[in-house]
Amino acid sequence: MQRKDAESFIRACVQLIGMGFHPDTPFLNYTKRDGSPIFSEETAAKYQQNLEEAFAILGDGVYEVGLDEMHKHEKTLPQDAHDVDVLMLFSRFKPKK
Repeated sequence: MQRKDAESFIRACVQLIGMGFHPDTPFLNYTKRDGSPIFSEETAAKYQQNLEEAFAILGDGVYEVGLDEMHKHEKTLPQDAHDVDVLMLFSRFKPKK
């Protein structure tokens, strides 16, 4: 993963999860309104690995990229993870095998 990929991954997380996304929250902790997880354990683990790589590349810049994306789209993003009723796939960031 290169810097631009790390930034794109963080932006994709914000777009998928919305205003409830936080880089310190494990992907398994995001749930739908009915309490079921948005991500399967396998998918969550793979996205968590991508997030760790993004932190290795961007450091605390992960937070800046995430906040920047939130500010750009704050009126159109889901307000929290519960508003995500359908799991949308990251088109550029398919889970690593």
